[in-house]
Amino acid sequence: MTAYVLIEVELIDLEAMGEYRELARKAVAEFDGQFLAVNAAPEPVEGDWDPKKNFTLLSFPSMERARAWYDSDTYAPGKEIAKRATLRRISYLTGLDEAR
Repeated sequence: MTAYVLIEVELIDLEAMGEYRELARKAVAEFDGQFLAVNAAPEPVEGDWDPKKNFTLLSFPSMERARAWYDSDTYAPGKEIAKRATLRRISYLTGLDEAR
């Protein structure tokens, strides 16, 4: 039932990102999530990669918890800060144990 959130990030405002980090940690923990990778630079093996973009990977015990985190009042201010601090794309991924 594990669900993952993959976030592709290009940092544009380091100061605003400092505000975001603490709020994001609190919100992820509130929904039983874990950070598996934070602002990780990919090591390209195939294809073209934009060197300005890094990745953050979160895990949650279920897709419901992942969606609840993203839609929560706790995380809402973080989304607003992230709009100033980053250019990003976010995707939900189901784990192998999640039935489709």
